Amino acid sequence: MSAGACMYIPQAVYHSTLNTGRETMRLIVVYSPAGSERQLRDIPGVKVLAPGESS
Repeated sequence: MSAGACMYIPQAVYHSTLNTGRETMRLIVVYSPAGSERQLRDIPGVKVLAPGESS
């Protein structure tokens, strides 16, 4: 993956994310239908931004 890339991950497919670069990774994720993303909020270091908020 590189900057600007997009990936589709089907439901119930195990996956993980690993930043192998030297810069901070910015990851934008869309869950559809919504709901399962709630589990991610409990992961240490996760930052949830409000709509229009920038990191």
